[in-house]
Amino acid sequence: MKKFKSIKGAQIPPLTPNDLMPECIRTQKVYDWITDVNQYTNKTPIPGDPDDPATCAGLVAAALAAGDDLTFECTPPEVPGPDATCDVLEVTNGMPGMIRVLWTVFVTVTVTNETTGETCEFDVPVQFDDVYMVCIPEPFDEDNVFCRITAVRCSVTNAVFLGNQVQVSVTVCKDIQIEEEVKLEVLAKFCQPRPNDILPEPPAPEECPGFEFPPQCNFFPRPNCDCQAEAFINNTDGSTGFNYVLDALICDNCTLSQSTWSYTQTAPGGGVTTVTPRTIANVACNAIEGLGLRMVVTGTADVSGAAGDFTNVNYTLSFIETTGAADDLFNLIAGPITTGDVTVPDGQLIVQDCLTFDDIPFDTP
Repeated sequence: MKKFKSIKGAQIPPLTPNDLMPECIRTQKVYDWITDVNQYTNKTPIPGDPDDPATCAGLVAAALAAGDDLTFECTPPEVPGPDATCDVLEVTNGMPGMIRVLWTVFVTVTVTNETTGETCEFDVPVQFDDVYMVCIPEPFDEDNVFCRITAVRCSVTNAVFLGNQVQVSVTVCKDIQIEEEVKLEVLAKFCQPRPNDILPEPPAPEECPGFEFPPQCNFFPRPNCDCQAEAFINNTDGSTGFNYVLDALICDNCTLSQSTWSYTQTAPGGGVTTVTPRTIANVACNAIEGLGLRMVVTGTADVSGAAGDFTNVNYTLSFIETTGAADDLFNLIAGPITTGDVTVPDGQLIVQDCLTFDDIPFDTP
């Protein structure tokens, strides 16, 4: 919609606008974001002296000699945590450039003699030294590389191989982002990481956790009003047959919350009727060609006094900000109250446009 004229008069204070406008924010911009996964499968010696039953190697050797049943279990480290880390070893700037990252995890293997109930455990370190091609322009360095391990899964074969070894398999899911603080003016949407598509294809996505954002609430933020209005109209000369006072503040700050209005009418015989809104259910705005900008407020109200007592009646309150120097208008219909179009001196009534997202043309990339 288009603003029709600036605020005139000094009888009422100015409205507080809340138009949609460009905003500058300071934030971390993500220049690149990839996910990756490594798998490790290898035989690992059971630590200790096979002749010392106090060690894991001795417990296993004694169980095998006695024909006891052995079970092996692998426990991954907590993520994030000190047993699942990454270190940036090297950075070569470029678009794309190269980074080298060292990933380190410690998994725990627990051995149980099912016959005697004896147990022992030992840690198995696993390291991957990976190279990634990423967007890392000058003058970025290792401080701009944010890496983390998002999940670790492991398993161990339930058998002992020659040389007192067990076979351990480890899967490590990884996340790498290139970030720098920037000042942005933005319209935004959520983004997702890209795959590490210059390396061999990773395992199936279900092995690594997805990236999910909290759902958006459908009740906040509320949309802007399309226009806003303020009025303080005090007619005491009886020119319309009634004296009346209309006090309204609708969509101040371009939001419907805390909007309010009231109307008091005094008949020639002195009877006073008041209209008090219960709800402001809807505010509609439209431009009337050749006339001006109109706001229509609807909801329910209570009417009490000389015109009778009515509870929860529907009402329609209209304001028209006219173009040029013509007087403005208002109209109220609420139960027995019907004012018709009432002229208002310019400056006692203000209706002005609010800027909303619908008013901004843009193409989705």
